[in-house]
This record gives sequence, C-alpha cells and structure tokens, in this order.
Amino acid sequence: MFLMSDEANAFWNGFVEVYPNCSTRRLWCRWHVLRAVGKMADELLDKYTAAIVKETLKETISEPDVTRFTKQMTTFLDYLEEPSNKGKKYADYLRKNYLS
Repeated sequence: MFLMSDEANAFWNGFVEVYPNCSTRRLWCRWHVLRAVGKMADELLDKYTAAIVKETLKETISEPDVTRFTKQMTTFLDYLEEPSNKGKKYADYLRKNYLS
C-alpha cells in the first residue's frame, strides 16, 4: 500500500501514529517535489543553470524505467558537479533529500 502526500511530515506522522504496524510506503507528490527542487535551484544556482536543472529534473523524474532513470540522474549529477557549473551544493542537496 502507498500513501501520497506533499513533503510535510504532519500528515505522514499522523498516519503512522494511527496505523503504527502498517507497511504502507510514503510517496511524495511530483508537483510538490518539482516545486521544492525548483525553489532550491533558484536559491543555489545562477538563472541559466537553474532553468536547465528544472527542465532536466522534470523530464528525469518522469522516467518510468529504473535503469534509464538511474543513468539520467547520474549524468545529471555529473553535469552539476563540473566546476564550471558550480552545482556541487545543489547535487549534494538532491542526494541528501531525494536520492538517499
């Protein structure tokens, strides 16, 4: 069973409290994820790179095939970590909050 919500913990915490032994897995709403990663891109990256990041992530998280998703995400993270793109902080943010 799955439960989809935004990234706020309030609803999930209440669900787990009421159903503590449930094996339900939490899914985040795609719209909320894109909004959050877009906001952080605007904060951490220059305008040009942020636009690329938002479009790339929109396409990548829509990929249903796990192998292709993993390849696309790895390529994207490599792009961010190129010194000329100054995206290391953003790559670290994605890893910590969405890819771990």
